[in-house]
Amino acid sequence: MQAVARFALLPLFLAGTIPAVAQPCPLAETEVVVTTPAAAVEVIPVPSVKDYAHFPGTKVASMAPGWVINGLTVVTPSVGYRMQGWRLPGCYGLGRVEITLAYASPMRVYVSDKYREGSCAAEAIEAHEMQHVEIYRRGQEAFAPHFKEKVASAVREAAMTAARSPNGEAILKAAVEDALDEARGEMMRRIGAANARMDTVENYKLTQAQCDRW
Repeated sequence: MQAVARFALLPLFLAGTIPAVAQPCPLAETEVVVTTPAAAVEVIPVPSVKDYAHFPGTKVASMAPGWVINGLTVVTPSVGYRMQGWRLPGCYGLGRVEITLAYASPMRVYVSDKYREGSCAAEAIEAHEMQHVEIYRRGQEAFAPHFKEKVASAVREAAMTAARSPNGEAILKAAVEDALDEARGEMMRRIGAANARMDTVENYKLTQAQCDRW
């Protein structure tokens, strides 16, 4: 039973700007909002689960001799954002950053069709994979405040330089993207470690012990 994550890169959406008006450059705290929309889950019986474990970048835990992969959770995490700001003569200010942490829907759980639907083995495999699904969901939700803090801090550090630069929007955009990349890496390392703690020989044996017929 494995958990697999593949990244999707979302296009960046920049909000329109307010027409230029001659006035002092306002510097205000940027509002940062993070949402984590829920993705549906699809359970898919397949003849060979291992055939779905070879996506680019996929890491499959080492299996003991004689063991086979009976379940696999595959998700595609994505981090999207939108900036809303204003532009004045010689000035750019960032009023709001909207961040979306999501998984492409549906999250796919592949299970071996060797086991009859509703059988003890099939339900045990699915239950294990659903724990991986929850690890992904909880990990994303738990890291939402971290994304917010990272981006807010990065914007504060770049705001003064950006406000007086003709490239202010690009400066803040780069600061936001760097902060998101760093937070995303931290999140996925934490989620990966949690999944690895699930995928151990000891846990596989506990799952196997739940049923007599494998």
